[in-house]
Amino acid sequence: MTAEKRLIFVADPNAWRAAYESAERSDARSTLKKLLNFLRNPFSFFESDSSPHPDVIAFGSLLIRINAVVFFLMRSSAVLLHPEQVFPNIEVVLGVMIGLLAFVLLLSKYISGLLVFLFSRIYGFFVKFVTDRDNVLAAERVVVFSSSVLVLWFVPFGLVLSSVLFVALMFIGTTKQYGIDPVRALLAVLFPAIIIFVLLFVSGVVKIW
Repeated sequence: MTAEKRLIFVADPNAWRAAYESAERSDARSTLKKLLNFLRNPFSFFESDSSPHPDVIAFGSLLIRINAVVFFLMRSSAVLLHPEQVFPNIEVVLGVMIGLLAFVLLLSKYISGLLVFLFSRIYGFFVKFVTDRDNVLAAERVVVFSSSVLVLWFVPFGLVLSSVLFVALMFIGTTKQYGIDPVRALLAVLFPAIIIFVLLFVSGVVKIW
């Protein structure tokens, strides 16, 4: 394939749409039901779930939409309660926020696909490094379903709480989806978690007092 043909393929919206068009068939009601079942009992859910890629993408899209709406409600409430602190004016800020919300809601499926691909591959690499097992779909399920608790970031101490719960769910998912012992599952989960924490600490996003 020539460089020109590769460029045409990358720029072709149909080529990108084809990768995730099957995710549109996933019913929103069944996705929400799956979320409730997961939150009800993560142990049995991870043990029995065999969701295909389109369902995982749809689940991730739902989580992105929920987080986007929660973020919008919190920020817009702060803007309305303290309009004197808004620059340049409240109308512009609210307009930008509404535009960003609409953008995320419309493209949530594609954002989900990108994030699922990125983080599941990183996580899957460490699982394979520790256990020598390679299961792309299992990695996607563990990463996406465990991310359900990240919506708790808006409650008091939510960042710490959601991070701890996320790691705990990743550990449960790793043992159930890959069928490995707890020690190796813990190593597979902690390796990327420690690396991410170190990167955030070095970049200044996270500070230890």
